[in-house]
Amino acid sequence: MNSTIKIYKIINLMTELEIFCAKNDQFIEISEFSETSIFVDLTDAKINPGQLVSISGVVQIKESSHAFDAIANLVKVQTLVEKIVRLEFQLRQFPKILWDDFLISKESAQENIDTLLKKIKGEL
Repeated sequence: MNSTIKIYKIINLMTELEIFCAKNDQFIEISEFSETSIFVDLTDAKINPGQLVSISGVVQIKESSHAFDAIANLVKVQTLVEKIVRLEFQLRQFPKILWDDFLISKESAQENIDTLLKKIKGEL
């Protein structure tokens, strides 16, 4: 099983308004990530950079699911296409060990893909 993070709620802590709330199990998955950032794509998100948010979701690592709750700062809003924006959040307070486990899992999966591609190309 792949490692994923599904977000079910993002709340602007300053205004206490929901930026995103899952309905009927319609989670959003992060589109990109780095060591301390996550990126999500949303439709009609009305928020400006600099806002502090709470993010609630679930991290799936192999067969194990864990609650993921974080406080993050919105650092960038990028319009992708009409009404769809990519939000970049800098994680501030988050479960560090769980996040590190997620990153290690993704790194391991990428190494497996790289090895497979090298075998296909006859480089191994």
